[in-house]
Amino acid sequence: MTTLDTTASASPIASSAHFDSLLDDLRTGTEWGLLLGGQGGPWLEPLAELIRDFALEGDIADLVRRAETMLAPVADELARTGVSFDPLGWIDVLNAGESAEDDQAATLPAGADVLAPAASVPGIVLAQLAGLAALGSQGLDLNAYRPVAVAGHSQGVLAAETLAGVSQVEVLVLARLIGAGAQIVGRRRGLLGQTMVSVSGVVPERVAEIIDGTGAVCRIRNGHRAVVLSGTEVDLAVAVARLEQVAATEKAERDRLATGGAGFTPVIEPVESQLAFHHPQLAEAADLVADWAERIGIDVEHARRLTFESIVNEVDWVAQLTQVLDAGPSWLLDVGPGDLASRLSAAQTRARGVGLVATATKRGQRELSVVGARPIRPVAWSAFAPRLVTAPTGQLMLETKFTKATGKSPILLAGMTPTTVEAPIVAAAANAGFWAELAGGGQVTEEIFADRIAELTGLLDEGASFAFNSLFLDPYLWRLQLGQTKLVQRARSAGAPIDSVIVTAGIPELDEAVALVEELTQIGIEHVVFKPGTIGQIRDVIAIAKSVTGTVIVQVEGGRAGGHHSWEDLDDLLLATYSELRSRSNITVCVGGGIGTPEQSADYLSGRWSESYGFPLM
Repeated sequence: MTTLDTTASASPIASSAHFDSLLDDLRTGTEWGLLLGGQGGPWLEPLAELIRDFALEGDIADLVRRAETMLAPVADELARTGVSFDPLGWIDVLNAGESAEDDQAATLPAGADVLAPAASVPGIVLAQLAGLAALGSQGLDLNAYRPVAVAGHSQGVLAAETLAGVSQVEVLVLARLIGAGAQIVGRRRGLLGQTMVSVSGVVPERVAEIIDGTGAVCRIRNGHRAVVLSGTEVDLAVAVARLEQVAATEKAERDRLATGGAGFTPVIEPVESQLAFHHPQLAEAADLVADWAERIGIDVEHARRLTFESIVNEVDWVAQLTQVLDAGPSWLLDVGPGDLASRLSAAQTRARGVGLVATATKRGQRELSVVGARPIRPVAWSAFAPRLVTAPTGQLMLETKFTKATGKSPILLAGMTPTTVEAPIVAAAANAGFWAELAGGGQVTEEIFADRIAELTGLLDEGASFAFNSLFLDPYLWRLQLGQTKLVQRARSAGAPIDSVIVTAGIPELDEAVALVEELTQIGIEHVVFKPGTIGQIRDVIAIAKSVTGTVIVQVEGGRAGGHHSWEDLDDLLLATYSELRSRSNITVCVGGGIGTPEQSADYLSGRWSESYGFPLM
């Protein structure tokens, strides 16, 4: 068993009160970055809210009018899409519906297909331009206070051009052209309709392998374990069926215990879009856009490049966001639409200790500008790295949160029947300064238990102590040791040097677990430990930690070594729950199960183990 925690607190805790708003900090030197989302969420409602809250109607109306004037030479060809673009008119309809006394929802007029690419591409851009204007209205003038980095997802690259000096009207015009080109080519290639699905919770490479040959493509990576598939409705249905079939097959194998480890369990959800964005066949739209751009006086190559970047090229949001985070911002501001980019970015920013504010939402606007409302930045995972320290004896030692809490080595002698049933091995490890667990699986009667405790106590050096490992899986032993008979509690109350109790092979119900923690703490047990072996059990222990005041040690056990504790792969367990575990300052994390070499132990202690999966150090 190897400990992972270090000296840093896992829960974000404010070190001091802030008497300035976050906005004040950004205007006085705190570095920040800017995020702009793409397709996948509503844009009209967020735009309407920004216009209303920041009195932007006049500015937006003027921008739309100037764009229409510039587009006049190609207006007839844009009309071929059959989709209108009247955002302010549509917002008026929405507002009228909100103010109506009856319960009838507002109905947009015919042709007002806000998800169609001819409307959604410029609509997304317009919502982001309104988001940028709202920042200016709040006092963050982007000409005076520049972000250290900017990232746009899909259509978000268009509004980002304004920070490079391109005029807002030209950006909106390009968005109109690109949306129209996408609409025409999408219709021609069968790429309109319900043509995008998100697939999360699984390795992207595995998804791409399974859907290969279906006609659907996997060209959008939104997270370490999240991708989006694009294709015709028929191709997409075939791809989804394949994914579901593989998932069902692997579940059946696991249900009959034919295999262990993490199964293929994708979460498949439709994307709110009416075009297969980033499908390679959309490349044809670049020729249309380039032709229209030339006729209205916009640089052709610039138009072509932005077409590819916004609707055709592969998107790797993980890589883009990593570049932004590497620039060193303390905060990232998401200017919309809504909080889409924030939701895609939360996991990565949390790992790096960077704050995230969706400034196009009411909550985000308050967090930005109101004193006392700023969110607390998370603790970066790098803060959990182990440290080398020099002990009073002059010896160089590794310091972690575990070593500070227990005064013992970060390498544990875990309880396991029959290995640690006998007293000598446990005493030897404890006397050498290691955490040492006496396995309860061999203490099967009250007499054997008493004899073993007496023997072990006699073998320990003065001041040394040991932990007791009890099997929740075994009702008889559980009742004997910690339940009704309470042999462990009685022994501790009688002076036995038991400093810790480990609950293994199952997790009690929340109320029972909390009561046990309180009981053991009251009789002088310093550390209460739970040993989960599944994702569900880990989350059960997190719930326990939320319900108690003291620290809980979590020994995450993988199943590579076999046995009844876990059938799961240790790395899969950690990748799925590490962020949740780090969210609690009163959780100390240890890992074990199949770690068989010093090199493997070093990888887990240092956090290097996660790099091979493309994740930050864990």
